[in-house]
Amino acid sequence: FLLLCLTHSSSVSKEKLYEKISRSKHNTSFSDLKKLLESYGFIVKNKTGGSHYSVRHPELEFPIKPLPKNTPVKSPYIRDFLALIDEVKEG
Repeated sequence: FLLLCLTHSSSVSKEKLYEKISRSKHNTSFSDLKKLLESYGFIVKNKTGGSHYSVRHPELEFPIKPLPKNTPVKSPYIRDFLALIDEVKEG
């Protein structure tokens, strides 16, 4: 029962974060977008120590564009990453 509650709580909070980001595409922090991507199984890593992070997902075979560590994240990045999340959600 506790595991079910924790899973439901986690699912609700990631949906709330998804909604928050989709409503405010011009004012999203890097950390919020990174947290959302990781909650949907994306791997977000900075391999070189530079200003961009690589993003990949085990279910997506094509390359995903790098995510710059800027706050706020620019809206074209938000739009593209939300579309990728939708693709993963649809399975």
